[in-house]
Amino acid sequence: MGSYNETCVLSGLDIPGGTPVKLLLLARNPYASPSVICRGSNHTDRYFVRCPPISATYSDYGKCDFKRDVIVELIERLLDNDVVERPYGFNRYHDLPVYRGMGLESYLEAARKGRLSVHDKSLKPDSVPKKWPTWSRIHKLLKESGIPLQIDPGEHPYGKFNAIDIEPGVCCVTNILFGHCPKQFDIVRRILRQKYDCRIVFRSPLTQQEPALLVAPKGSLTNPCRLFDMGRVKSLLSSFPAAPELPTESPVMPVMARSDIWNLYKGTPLRYHDRNGIQMTRVSSTVAELEKDSEPFTGRGTPSMSIADLTGSKLSRRFPSCQSSPADHLVAAVNDFNFRPLRQLFQGIAELVQVDLVKARTNSVWYLPQYGGQESSWQMRSRIAKGIANICQTQLDQSRRRR
Repeated sequence: MGSYNETCVLSGLDIPGGTPVKLLLLARNPYASPSVICRGSNHTDRYFVRCPPISATYSDYGKCDFKRDVIVELIERLLDNDVVERPYGFNRYHDLPVYRGMGLESYLEAARKGRLSVHDKSLKPDSVPKKWPTWSRIHKLLKESGIPLQIDPGEHPYGKFNAIDIEPGVCCVTNILFGHCPKQFDIVRRILRQKYDCRIVFRSPLTQQEPALLVAPKGSLTNPCRLFDMGRVKSLLSSFPAAPELPTESPVMPVMARSDIWNLYKGTPLRYHDRNGIQMTRVSSTVAELEKDSEPFTGRGTPSMSIADLTGSKLSRRFPSCQSSPADHLVAAVNDFNFRPLRQLFQGIAELVQVDLVKARTNSVWYLPQYGGQESSWQMRSRIAKGIANICQTQLDQSRRRR
């Protein structure tokens, strides 16, 4: 794609190479239907920020440089906990594999390719009948039989096998062979045939080039009706109809905010009402409250605690924006994680809370910005920004006069 600017998720301004940024992970709201377009009343109706921000520098080509710190380690642990593992796709250069423990940089690269998703713990995951093949079940069988698998992107793929889910109950086993079907491919078929039906097909049937092995439940190649999950069908035909189930996976995409714009947002104090009257929310006060909440845990003689200990109902009660996402981006079941630089972690959480509150108050939704170009049109942007500022000031003056 070449060199290009990124786009700030908060302001829409261009981010040229070398610009300090905050790297964020946006997750799609699992309760937002992917097949329906509708307007909402919440700034997280479509996407929400899943983790505290990472301080980084945009390094061009859609990537950024960052140093390892407690927040990077935290995000890695969160993704290791609920990432959706995937094998290589048909295009090994773009359809990258995703597996637990691969590290944040590899997670980000997979996300930029549209391959990173997480499980939503509040929704029931899809279940595949035990006798049906899946890519992970095939990988397990082949690994136990000593067949080389194409897993690590750093290894040369030639001669290694890979399994891909095509449809529920139907998988495809491939191998980069650059030629006719070798004996090793037939060995794989014999291994899988013990549990599943198998059939070799070719991209070029006449020359028998580029073979692939179709894998399906026993008996389904002769009787496709076996590809129906009869237990599920019987349940549907014997119970009161229910609404279609929501997807259990939330795609994740990295976005960036300019650090100067981020500082503008986080430095905006907000008033809110609670049982004690009018309160003012600032980053410093949020950090202080987080430190106060952590005292019972750090006082035990060890700085080890869970994210749920730090946040959960306390943080959500104090800061309502933390309740806005159905899969709370601050509450995750990662127990016994050692938060030694607590101040840095609290600062990141507090900044995210403040920015999220400002977006909620200004009716500004989280969204996926398009990639920037190579020309920033600063003169045009400056003129529009000045015009908007004048309009806002006029509306503010009118509001004050009405009071």
